Amino acid sequence: MKKDLSGQLVFSPSDLVRYVGSPFASWMDRYFLENPGSVTPDEETEDERLIAQTGEQHERAILDEFKLSGVNLVEISKHDPVVARTTTISAISEKVPIIYQAALADEPFAGFADFLLLDESGRYQVWDTKLARSPKPHYAIQLCCYSDLLAAMTGCPMPDTFGLILGNNEKVFVIQVEHNMGAIIGMALRGTPKDRPLTHDLIHHVFQGFGISVERVVITELRNATYYARLILKQTNELGTKIVELDARPSDCLAIAAAAKRPIYAASTLFDEVEDMSEVLDRLNEEQ
Repeated sequence: MKKDLSGQLVFSPSDLVRYVGSPFASWMDRYFLENPGSVTPDEETEDERLIAQTGEQHERAILDEFKLSGVNLVEISKHDPVVARTTTISAISEKVPIIYQAALADEPFAGFADFLLLDESGRYQVWDTKLARSPKPHYAIQLCCYSDLLAAMTGCPMPDTFGLILGNNEKVFVIQVEHNMGAIIGMALRGTPKDRPLTHDLIHHVFQGFGISVERVVITELRNATYYARLILKQTNELGTKIVELDARPSDCLAIAAAAKRPIYAASTLFDEVEDMSEVLDRLNEEQ
């Protein structure tokens, strides 16, 4: 919550979440803003500062991953809100695949969305990074608000979906795949040109031809030393939208998701179960 140059109150999606959690806390924020010096806000605790810092590190790590993928990306500076909104609108009109810190506004709300991702239908979705292992209800409130701001700024319908990128840097686990499959996944991640389409490229092209988009991949469980995964697909046509969930090998899912540049998740129960391989990965990186 803040005042713009004209003195008008501007609320952020986070302010909306704060109001839902505690109308009194939200009222006190506004009272302090309109009556500076009349009350003294609580100082930020060391734990709160640490959580905020770690959350920013998680967000930057996701940004770095997007940069390494080679996909065209625009970073919006927060220094001047007016310039930021102009730059955001320009990036949207140019269909930049990834927009970081997109400046969205529709009075009296305004804010910076972590990411806008362009889907296969040419529409943007709002994605947010959260330092958590499972989604919380207020995440949806915040993302719906950003989605509404995006629709108002672009004049397009409100996005059907939004995305959360959860994480806490707690654990790394390994899924072993055949050597040739590992090479295929690596080529997709690096965007390596191919003389002819490989099998998973062909599957991706078939999906595109029938208006089917890969929504996400979920690694669901580990049973008898074998990982299991689900491939989530969406098809939208004149009859409506259909979501299909398919059982598939994790290696195939990883290759398809890499080719389509779609997110890959692990079920929280699986994440708790698997062994942490962080130290092994660090040693391998040091040896390279």
